[in-house]
Amino acid sequence: MDKNAFFLIIVFLVTNIVSSQESCYNLDFEKGTLIGWKGATDVEIKNFGIVKDRHAIMEGKGMDPYTCGKIPIVAPGGVFSAKLGNDIIGGNGESLSYSLDITEANSLFIYKYAVVLQDPGHKPEEQPYFQVNIFNENRELVDLTCGSYNVVATSNLPGFETCDAVIYKDWTTVGLDLSPYIGKNITVEFETRDCSRGGHFGYAYVDAYCSSLKINSTYCADANRTILSAPIGFTYLWETGETTQAIKIDNPIFGKKYICEMTSVTGCKVDISTFITFQEPIVDFEVSGTCDKSDVFFVNTTSNADNSTNFFHWDFGDGTTSDIENPQHQYASKGDYDVHFSLSNSLGCNYSMTKTIRIFKLPEPHLNDGIICLGSSGNVANGFILDSGLPDEGFNYQWFLNGKMIPVATSTYLATEKGDYTVSATDMQSGCSNQAFAKVESSKMASDFIMNASEDFAETGFVKVEVIGGTGPFLFQLDDNPFQESNIFDQLPSGDYVITVKDAKCTFISKPVTILEYPRFFTPNNDGFNDYWNIPNYRNFFQAQIQIFDRYGKLIKEITPLDQGWNGTHAGNLMPASDYWFTLNYKVKEQNGNLKSKTFKSHFSLKR
Repeated sequence: MDKNAFFLIIVFLVTNIVSSQESCYNLDFEKGTLIGWKGATDVEIKNFGIVKDRHAIMEGKGMDPYTCGKIPIVAPGGVFSAKLGNDIIGGNGESLSYSLDITEANSLFIYKYAVVLQDPGHKPEEQPYFQVNIFNENRELVDLTCGSYNVVATSNLPGFETCDAVIYKDWTTVGLDLSPYIGKNITVEFETRDCSRGGHFGYAYVDAYCSSLKINSTYCADANRTILSAPIGFTYLWETGETTQAIKIDNPIFGKKYICEMTSVTGCKVDISTFITFQEPIVDFEVSGTCDKSDVFFVNTTSNADNSTNFFHWDFGDGTTSDIENPQHQYASKGDYDVHFSLSNSLGCNYSMTKTIRIFKLPEPHLNDGIICLGSSGNVANGFILDSGLPDEGFNYQWFLNGKMIPVATSTYLATEKGDYTVSATDMQSGCSNQAFAKVESSKMASDFIMNASEDFAETGFVKVEVIGGTGPFLFQLDDNPFQESNIFDQLPSGDYVITVKDAKCTFISKPVTILEYPRFFTPNNDGFNDYWNIPNYRNFFQAQIQIFDRYGKLIKEITPLDQGWNGTHAGNLMPASDYWFTLNYKVKEQNGNLKSKTFKSHFSLKR
C-alpha cells in the first residue's frame, strides 16, 4: 500500500513528554488516553489525527461482537487497549504510530494484537488487512524481515479462527529486538484497512510496552533455586534444551553462564545470556502526595527485583489494603500511619518492610459564585468578594481568572471582572494544596422604576411597575408580602403602600404609592361605627378640600381629610337618607416630586 496515502499528525502530546522516550510514556495506553500516539486516516476520507471511533481507547471486560464472543477488547493483563478501525464499511484505512529513541532500557519492544477481518474472497491486494511496520528517521523499514509483519484476510490463515464471514485472531504477543538501533530513533506503526472495494471491514485491537532485552533471575536462599526468565513475546530455546520462557535451576552455581535463543513470529532470532548471581531483593518504597482526602501515591522501589515477582501486598495502616504494585490511596484524616509493604517471587520467597508515614490535612478552600454590579454606563458599582474561607497566615495563594494568574496572594479577592475564578491554597508547612472554583457574572443595576397606578378613585385599584435599566430578572414586593415575579399588583383596596424592586444581587429600590378611594356610603346613627363621612388623609394627598352638596346642588358642608368628617346634619337638622354629591380639590405628588392639582367629583349615600 502507498504510505503517502496517510497523513500523520501529532495529537494530545506535549513536546517534553515526547522527548522522554526512554520511559515509553503511555506506550501501553494505561493512561486511558492516546497521549504519545499519532493517528492517521487515508486521504480519501480527509480526516486528520485521532478520529473518534476510528482510533479508540477500550476499557473493561467486554468481548468483540464479531468473533462469537471469543476475543476480549482489552489484552489479558491490561486495563486499556486501543482499537484501530471499526466495523463500518467504506474502504477506510487507519494507523497509529509511536516514535522513541532506542536505549538499552527500551531495546525490547513488545506488542500485542488481536485482528478482526471480513473475508470477501477478493484478490489479495483488495482484501482487508492488518500490518505492523518499524521505520527509521527516513521512514525506511529498519529490517525487511524483522521490521514488518503483515496479514491479509484469507481462508485457512495460521492461528486464525472463523465466525460467520469473519476471520479473527485472538490476542498474540510479539517481541522485537531493537538493540541494533540503540542511539537511533524509530517509529512503530500499526495499520488496518477495509477491503479496497469498500464493502467489507477490517480492524484490530493493539497494545504495547517496552523493556530491556535481558534475562531476569529470581533467587532466594531458602529455596536454593534460581529461576531464569527471558522476555515475553518469543519462542525459546535454552542451552539446556528447554523451550519455556522461564526455567528453574536447582543448586545454582555462582557465575555460571546461561544462553537462550529467542525467535519472534517473524522468524528473527536473537541470543541473550546471563550469569548466575546470588542477590535477593532489598525491599523499599516511596510515597508522594501525603495529604488526606487526596491521592497518596505508593511506588515500589525495591532493588535487585525482577519480573518474576508475582505478588504484592500493601497494608496502609488505616484498615485498608491493596495488591497492586504501585497503588494510590486516600486517607480520611491526617495522622501517622504504619504502612507495611510485602512482595514474593515465583519461588515463594517473601520480603517486606514497614514505614511510618505522616499524612497532613488537605486545605479546603471554598468559593461562592457571585455577581458584579454595574452602573447604567457599564462601570463597576460594586465588586464581588471571593473569600476562600482560609486565613492569610500559613498559606500560599494563587488566583486565576479564566486560567490566567492574577497578581494577588491573599485569602480573598475583590472580583471586578466576570469570568471563571480559581484559587489554589497551599499549606506552607505540609505542602498540601487544593483548589476551589467560582463563576462570577455581571449584572447592571436598575436606575429607577415607574409605577403606573390605577386612576384615582377607580373601582379597582392596581399598580403596574416598569423598571428602568438593569439586567434583571427582577422580583417585585408589595409592603412586607413575599416577592413575586409579576410586576402587577391588582385588586388593591385604598391605602398607602410601599413597592420594592430587586434582582439577585445589585438592585434594591423601594417607593411609596397610594391608591385613592372614597367611602360609597355612611350610617350616621351614633352607634360608633361609620358615623362620619370623609376621604382618608392619604400619604400622597396634599391641600385637599371637600365640598358636599345635596341632590339639588345646595352646599351642605365643607371639610378636609384632616377633619373628623360630615355627621349627616345641616344647620342642626338631620339630613334625610339620600345620595349626596361632593367635589374634591386636591394636589398629589407625582413620581418626579412635583405637586399636581386635581379635581374629582362623585356621590355617596347617606343611610339611616
